Amino acid sequence: MEENKEARALELMARYFSGEIKSEEQSELMEWVEASESNQAFFADTSRLWEASEQVDPEPMTVDTKAAWARLDERLEAPARVVSMTSSRTKIWRRVAAAIVLIIGIGLGWQQWGPAGNPAMVEVETSAGERRELTLPDDSRILLEEDSRIAYQDDFAERTLTLEGAARFSVTSDSQRPFTIQAGDLKTTVLGTQFSVRAYPNEERASVKVAEGRVAVEAPAGQQADGTQRREVAAGEAVEYQKQASSLVAAPPPGPNENAWITGVLIFEDAPLGEVVTVLEDYYNVTIETQNPDLNNCRIRITFEQESLDNVLEQLSFIGDFEVAMDGDTFLLDGDGCPED
Repeated sequence: MEENKEARALELMARYFSGEIKSEEQSELMEWVEASESNQAFFADTSRLWEASEQVDPEPMTVDTKAAWARLDERLEAPARVVSMTSSRTKIWRRVAAAIVLIIGIGLGWQQWGPAGNPAMVEVETSAGERRELTLPDDSRILLEEDSRIAYQDDFAERTLTLEGAARFSVTSDSQRPFTIQAGDLKTTVLGTQFSVRAYPNEERASVKVAEGRVAVEAPAGQQADGTQRREVAAGEAVEYQKQASSLVAAPPPGPNENAWITGVLIFEDAPLGEVVTVLEDYYNVTIETQNPDLNNCRIRITFEQESLDNVLEQLSFIGDFEVAMDGDTFLLDGDGCPED
């Protein structure tokens, strides 16, 4: 399907530059261009080469045009065709072909390379209250938390990305290619595991919590001679980097639901309702308030699997004997409460 779209885009670009495109075809082309940054970059580079080709004869080219045409034919999924044209139209189409072939021939890479010949960067960011789940080219998954941003090369050949904010990772195992996250001063390297990183620039502490596997965490070491400090963190462990003290120390371990965003399973073993509410707010990305503080003492022992928030709150209301109401986007829990143990 993608190759068909690429072939159609090449055809529309040829018509566009030759001045033979119809209005509905131009709308189709512009829709394709606006669909992604890589499409925009490819179109912009072709446009520049098209303009430059007005000043030169496009026939003498130094690139491997035979290989480039072979790649172009493969994308078009059709054999090369001979088209009868007038001399002026032949020159126009030759310029179109030269521009496109030059891009392919010099290794710009359809939807893989940026304007400077380097792999294009993919940037994804979230705003306040927004959360996004992503799948990387190596099939690793990311849950990007609110007010966060990641960036990586779109071929992801080196499995390296930068993070500003917070994210949870489920990394596909690859013993030959470690997966590295640079989050401010904190560098985390793994082979394949599930963990979370929190490193907001305006927060004094950054942390890494490991749900499965093992990761290596590095951070600046202040006045230490080697300039860095390193800790290995195993499943069920966490580390915290205290920026002002340049100290990488053990932190409270991740909770039992750290991996719920992947499994869809929430487990509460004799947990106070106050703790349950915190987990639900994080998992469902909502705000929940208990009107009576005594409700927070109610002990909860229950497991939810792929349940909607409405169903979860309904079941909890039976256990804790409270009612659920809405105030705007906030869920309100109100009842007599439970005595402290």
